[in-house]
Amino acid sequence: MKINSEEKRISAKVIKNEKIIEIEEKRIELKEPLHDFEVYFPKEIRGKIYKYKHKDDAFYIFIPSGNFGKMYYLYDETGAVNPLPKRNVWILLREEFELLIEPDIIEEMWIWENYQPLNIDLKKSNELIIRDRGTGTERRISCEPTFTFDTSNAIFDDFREISPIFIGDNIKISAPNKNSSGWKIWVQNKRTGFKLVRDGWTGDESLVLNLPDDLPCECGEFQLDICEQKGEPITTLFFRYIPSLQLQYTKELILPNTEEGHEIENIEIILENPKDFEISTNHEVTDDQKGFRIIMPPENDTVRFSISQKNKLETIANLQITLPRLKWRTSKQKSWGGKIFQIKREELISGEDFYIFVRTNSSSKYGISILLESNDNKIQEARLERKGIDYTFLLNQFYDTIKKNKGKLKLKIIIEKDRHVVGEVPIAYIPEIKSPPKKLEPVNKKVNLIPQVRGGKGFRRGKGFSKGELLKAGIEITYARRLNIPYDRRRKTIHKHNVEILKVLIGGENNGDRSD
Repeated sequence: MKINSEEKRISAKVIKNEKIIEIEEKRIELKEPLHDFEVYFPKEIRGKIYKYKHKDDAFYIFIPSGNFGKMYYLYDETGAVNPLPKRNVWILLREEFELLIEPDIIEEMWIWENYQPLNIDLKKSNELIIRDRGTGTERRISCEPTFTFDTSNAIFDDFREISPIFIGDNIKISAPNKNSSGWKIWVQNKRTGFKLVRDGWTGDESLVLNLPDDLPCECGEFQLDICEQKGEPITTLFFRYIPSLQLQYTKELILPNTEEGHEIENIEIILENPKDFEISTNHEVTDDQKGFRIIMPPENDTVRFSISQKNKLETIANLQITLPRLKWRTSKQKSWGGKIFQIKREELISGEDFYIFVRTNSSSKYGISILLESNDNKIQEARLERKGIDYTFLLNQFYDTIKKNKGKLKLKIIIEKDRHVVGEVPIAYIPEIKSPPKKLEPVNKKVNLIPQVRGGKGFRRGKGFSKGELLKAGIEITYARRLNIPYDRRRKTIHKHNVEILKVLIGGENNGDRSD
């Protein structure tokens, strides 16, 4: 093969049986943007040649495939632009460009130094518009309907847009157009190979696959290839089939106790014959008569696990579930939490951005406002902006208000869905600015500052004031000598009349009592 005109020779195992030739999958890391590639298969396995040339390195499109992605060929053999499918796709976008559609930024990361992966939903878009940030010029790529599953009998996890989970006795597929020549439909499982399930489907009616009869094995992960009569695939769809599966867990937004944080949550996996199945995950799992229970600790929101029939590797299906726990952090923190935290006033620096991020871990869209309160009274309010999967707010917008208010301030978020409030959560507080302590002047040595202590049947003159008496009067022990106040470290008793003497003599009547 050749990648960017650099020739490479790849060795791969080949398995041939009565139905198919299966070639071991090989992966090659690309350390720079892809411009073109050529793949030459030897004659022993049909000697096909594949070529592709990418004319514009501003962006690349990928179709999700399980935990990976399959590059979408943006250009045909003549160099013309292929329309994009109306579905969920990934785009690898160079930093000089931006999308005119809201993407989901799953995790801020960069590939090839200046390309960022973005997840976008093109189902309702007629075109994708990419703008050059520098020149303002726009590139437009049309979007056309593609083959789709009827998911009315499917259940969903985090991979819902990539690979739905079917649990019924059939799958229905709709075509975007009609094909008088008809398509060939193949279903593949990586371990058991291909199975031709239809030949000559014209798209006039929905294609119905009977489960599990039309599958190459009983259950697991599959890809459905829609091919021209000559054998060239035009579309690949991915799905999972697990009969009778039910997933039970909280799908509504989980609000934490802001003093203690989030609690342990359970994910219930219910199967018709759970004894025939096994589950694999790094999390704690318990068994019951209905199936399995995954224990989700407060610090983990996402769990990956696989379900399979016992001793049948071909039936493995991988799943991922993220609990919709409400969490937050600031731009100066790395970890997400569900407890109220303190923002120090000295952290707010004029001209330096200080962000608050809120994460719902949910595909549902919320309206989130943030309130700045003093003594439970609102003094300023703003709206959080949704960027990708997170909601962000620049706290600098409250900078002047915070500086003017020296008392304790609280930040609270109001969460709305469909114009109804679903939660009010305090997330942070800013401590009050305490007035500096009154400067104490030394006591005139001529003043008879002598404590009275118990002795015999009454009181007598003591050697000095006790630690407790000094603290009650609002005097630090280290300052007693500087203030010419006698201190007796051995005495533990506290006499009210001695405390009052100290308060009067040092003018500390308004200092209030203090304790150790």
